[in-house]
Amino acid sequence: MIGFQYEFDTDACRLSYAMTFSCDGTLVREELSRFTTGSRNSRLFLIESTGEGPDVRFGRGVFGPEISRKLRRRIPESWRGDSLLAILMSEFSRNGYAFMESSISEPMMSAIGFVSGLSTYVGGDPRKVAWPDGTPVEGGAIEPEEKPYLDAFGRAASSYLVRLCSDIKGAEYETWDIGGLLEYRLVVDRVVAGERRRIPIEQESAGTRKLLRMLPALLKCVTGGVALKDGFDSGIHDRMVRDMLEDVVGDIDGQLILTTHNTLLLETADPSNVYVIRTSVDGFKEIRTFECIARTRKGHHNNRQRYLQGLYDGVPIIRSLGLGSIADSLEDDVEETAQLF
Repeated sequence: MIGFQYEFDTDACRLSYAMTFSCDGTLVREELSRFTTGSRNSRLFLIESTGEGPDVRFGRGVFGPEISRKLRRRIPESWRGDSLLAILMSEFSRNGYAFMESSISEPMMSAIGFVSGLSTYVGGDPRKVAWPDGTPVEGGAIEPEEKPYLDAFGRAASSYLVRLCSDIKGAEYETWDIGGLLEYRLVVDRVVAGERRRIPIEQESAGTRKLLRMLPALLKCVTGGVALKDGFDSGIHDRMVRDMLEDVVGDIDGQLILTTHNTLLLETADPSNVYVIRTSVDGFKEIRTFECIARTRKGHHNNRQRYLQGLYDGVPIIRSLGLGSIADSLEDDVEETAQLF
């Protein structure tokens, strides 16, 4: 079994959300609770897998009678593959926002609003990285009345890229009519060999495109939201990432959670904000902050050096590859296979 528990604060309350998965990735338990001033938390819902199907328990007054009946019909069919929060989001599309808001308690609505407002990117299609309203960053199609918003996003992208790359002089969205819709793509004005050229974003370098995809997440966390990004800075120069985050951190009013292999960040990051994943020889993983592993004093210890020396765990250790031996064995295997035919 693999379990996760998240605690988060909304405008209305503080919540704890826990999920447990089987080894094959199937959801077997999901619980959402509200922290209260008493000795016990107030449970909003709990769903557990049993031999006879999901055992569903809703807190008193969390869901109105009609939506409760709808959920109890859908959960046996969809849960285990989709979480209850995912099922609820689809019910918003089916029933409309007004009906759902009137049928769900304030703490539950706060949880839904918080989770749906997260900016996340974990693998997947980079073309799906979007602005806060859901407009894909690199290109797509919009209704004509949405063009003022697209132009505003283009100006934000231009200001951001110009500040990061000295040879970029601007960026904007090009649009064209495709039968009632506006198709669009971002183009970058870049100085190349002494001339200013317009380069479609899909022809830009992987690093520039990755920088662009960072922007919605950074805007999210500086405006009070939460952004989670896996492989935040892959493909971008280590020093650029370090300098950029040092510049941004003072403006963050929410939270930025990222995974990275950039050890330069350890030179300036607060140890309490840095977590390392330690894997035992048996395959068990443990996550700890630098602050829990060893006390550090600014100016007396270099956390990057200490990490690379193995004092914090989480450092990759490889054996001698012996590529010559691997190549010889492969050649022998190929020759033996060829002789069989």
